[in-house]
Amino acid sequence: MFTFAVKQSSITQLWRDSISLYKSTFSQVWYLTLILGIAAWVLQYLTVDVHKLSDISSHAPYSKMILLAIVGAVAFFVHSYVAALIYHRMGSIAKGEKTTFAESAKAVFARFFSICILFVVIAIIIFLGLMLFILPGIFIAYLIMFAIPLVVCDHYSVFPALWQSIKLVWGKWWRTFIILLPVMIFFYGIYEVLLAGFDFHFLSFLPTAGITVSSIFLFLFNSIIYATILVQWNDLKLRKKGG
Repeated sequence: MFTFAVKQSSITQLWRDSISLYKSTFSQVWYLTLILGIAAWVLQYLTVDVHKLSDISSHAPYSKMILLAIVGAVAFFVHSYVAALIYHRMGSIAKGEKTTFAESAKAVFARFFSICILFVVIAIIIFLGLMLFILPGIFIAYLIMFAIPLVVCDHYSVFPALWQSIKLVWGKWWRTFIILLPVMIFFYGIYEVLLAGFDFHFLSFLPTAGITVSSIFLFLFNSIIYATILVQWNDLKLRKKGG
């Protein structure tokens, strides 16, 4: 079973470690990534094919918007909890802790309010950065990327986690960017291609094939993103300590 390195690693070793963590923990988190895949399927279906849900009459023009808002809010809370639970499960395994699923679920639930606030704050910060011609948004996103594992795994509160993430990445931004870039391109690139490239209906009552295929891909490979972030997070902490 994979465990975190105790010494600083090279970039290529971090890539290998990320794959090892992904393979070692997939059997422990597949049901969680399945939930994320299903949630993505539902949201894409509502966004792209909402007209199929019901024949809402023209005298109630806001019904679809209300439905989307409710489903979107539920999806946000589900995604926040499940994503944090994936971080906790994978992080515990990588630390060599024998944490049960029930213990992880309880630990994440205890910090659920902070986790939701953190996701909202991160989204707002990145959105404001993207409004400044995209590049600042990318720069900021990498600076605060490790706030989530800091809250989930190291029990930081929201704003100390953001500040600690900035301190970990500061001075190592380009290295962090280079390590995460291939994984981001692989995952999000293929995901978007699958989502856009299968624009046909294989059955009249199902959404586009692209939505289904991309959601399956999300289920199978989503945890590689978590693995890479966790491995890089551990390496940054070692570098901060000089280990």
